[in-house]
Amino acid sequence: MKKIICVVCMAILLLSSFSMCFADVVNCTVEQESPRFIGTFSHSEALSINSKGYATMVAYLRPKTRDSIDEVKVTITLKTIDGYLIKKQTYDASWSEVAFEFQVVDYKQLKDRDSYYIDVTYKCYKDGKILETLNGFAADSY
Repeated sequence: MKKIICVVCMAILLLSSFSMCFADVVNCTVEQESPRFIGTFSHSEALSINSKGYATMVAYLRPKTRDSIDEVKVTITLKTIDGYLIKKQTYDASWSEVAFEFQVVDYKQLKDRDSYYIDVTYKCYKDGKILETLNGFAADSY
């Protein structure tokens, strides 16, 4: 009896796997996905604190093409992990022809040992009009 049950189960398994290989294609429409960014290829941000409490905050934004974005304003907000505001400043990002990206680098001497993070907001402009707004985050401890 066990052999018969085993043979029947194997036959069902064999037939079900064979029929899956020759499944009919269903005609359906494929939805178009919208791009994640309009004019931006990628962005990254980093916070690095050395052993003496010197914080380096960097933000990079790489456009899809050189002509897709004219100007980038970057707001970097440095806070403790508890939410205490240390520094908030908005910068006009400089264009690097070598790296093909907009860049902002800033520094801050920290007084207290703690965990810190930065919130970064990128505002991208084309022909004087805002094209897109992006956000990023990075953290480090001192």
